[in-house]
Amino acid sequence: MLSNVRVKRPEGTKLFKRNDNKYVYHVISSTYIPARKYNKDVKKCIGKLCDDDSSSMWPNENFELYYPGIIAATAILPEPPALSDTLRVGTYAVLRHIAKQEGLTQILENVHGVEDAGRIFDIMLYLITAQSAAFVHYEPFMRSHLMESCEIISDVTISKLLKEAVGEDNRHEMLRQWNKSHSSDANMIYIGYDSTNFPCEGEISLAEFGAAKEDESRPQINLAITVSQKDTTPLDYEVYPGSIVDMSECAYMLQRMHDYGYRNVGFMFDRGYYTEPNFQYLDGKHFDFIMMAQEDTVFIRDLISEHAEKLKNDTSLFIVNHDISGITARRTLYGKERFFHLYYDDVKASISRRQLQSRIGALKVSLDKLVNTKLRKNANLSDYDVWFDLEISEITEPKKSKKQSSKSAGKDCGDDKKIRVLTGYTLKQEVIKKQLDSYGFFCIVASKEKDCCAVLENYRGRDNIEKFFRSIKWGMDFKTPAVHSDEAAEGKIHLMFLAGILRNRLLQISRRIKVETKNRRSFTVPGIIDQLEMIECTRTPQNTYSRRYALTARQKTILNALGMSEQSIDNEITSFNQKMAGNDD
Repeated sequence: MLSNVRVKRPEGTKLFKRNDNKYVYHVISSTYIPARKYNKDVKKCIGKLCDDDSSSMWPNENFELYYPGIIAATAILPEPPALSDTLRVGTYAVLRHIAKQEGLTQILENVHGVEDAGRIFDIMLYLITAQSAAFVHYEPFMRSHLMESCEIISDVTISKLLKEAVGEDNRHEMLRQWNKSHSSDANMIYIGYDSTNFPCEGEISLAEFGAAKEDESRPQINLAITVSQKDTTPLDYEVYPGSIVDMSECAYMLQRMHDYGYRNVGFMFDRGYYTEPNFQYLDGKHFDFIMMAQEDTVFIRDLISEHAEKLKNDTSLFIVNHDISGITARRTLYGKERFFHLYYDDVKASISRRQLQSRIGALKVSLDKLVNTKLRKNANLSDYDVWFDLEISEITEPKKSKKQSSKSAGKDCGDDKKIRVLTGYTLKQEVIKKQLDSYGFFCIVASKEKDCCAVLENYRGRDNIEKFFRSIKWGMDFKTPAVHSDEAAEGKIHLMFLAGILRNRLLQISRRIKVETKNRRSFTVPGIIDQLEMIECTRTPQNTYSRRYALTARQKTILNALGMSEQSIDNEITSFNQKMAGNDD
């Protein structure tokens, strides 16, 4: 019975008494039987008669089949429950499994306590699944999801959590425990370092104008990240003012990695750190490192010229696994012997040559249209000057006179005007040849002697940091902190870092499944989340939740890759039911 709904008893219905209750039946059809002289009815129970009013009844589920619209028009519906009747369970179960495997669940509980650790996990679930860093949508999202804390907190409570529970001491302790669990590896590992920035608004003291990578019109805060090249695990981060240059903060970060207990490690940098002060700092600390060199320096250009022919033509230098050629040269740079690994990629060189030739061809077409025409006063010819010697003449053009009136007759109409005309051009053949010959080469410098192939493999894993930044900015829509205090900004970035750890693991699972299934389209990280979000559980009459439908083949593939099964999902639902029952008590 729909005990919360009371309607008028429809005319023509019949009553039947059973166990002191009167039940209302709808007559579907009636057949007269002459031999017995009565009607035989085909009927269906549609509810129970109200004890206090014989004209009213409590309808059941069959009532709407025969009298549609009456319940909706007359019923008094109950207040909605805190949680939806259908909850999405798949992403929650997978992220909880990953957090336990990574040891993140235990660390969060050690640092923040069980209650706040549950809230933090729920926020991480929201950031990853909703792909949004706007907490204004948190409440409606969590109403339809399983959750760790068994409570839906408001965006105001989240702001308070960012300022208090995720305070500076707790952030540092969490990072210390997280890195303690990774720094004990006795094998040599490389740690990638890089930084990015976020434009800010509000009263954030860390926000300062600096070398912005995106929006130069607003002050920014910088975020530095270190990542293990072994398994792309994010290890540490630091937020610092937007005006501080990268290497100033890098020195502090590298020292902190040493303080965490990392000993047998090397660091990896992009070409932006290729400066003499940076080399001297790394040498002074005896840090092992691999760094992309700047090919436009005289030292590297001369080194490439010295080995160019051999790299292009000596097949013994070809690295099969990477389809490029490589050679190592020892040279002294900034007072110390270093190992320069030179590489040549003929495919990349061919593509770059074709692009340059197409570009020069397009510029040539534009120049042909400009020949013997008047150039604008502020014409920008810098794109042409790179590849062409332009022949520009300055000629005098009589100034057009105004129509003279009787008063101005006989007066001077003004000086003649000088204009510039492009009379011709020639290609800078030597410049173009030099540029074409330089394509396909790049150089990686290492502090210690290593195999040319191993150095390349190590460095090519460095894009994991860029992927991490992209996952924060685009995968979780964190392009700006969108808060108005230092405490909230640092607290929010801390949660984004933790969510990034879990999302990074999803990325590794995605890569593995793509290789195994040869299906690159369906098993991206957003694709995996979409599949997991379709795993649902439904409220039962006993006010618990259970799964009603089997898993799809894709969902099973995702769970198998994580070492999970359908039973893993059901166990999470059972655990949630028990926690909710405990809260009710």
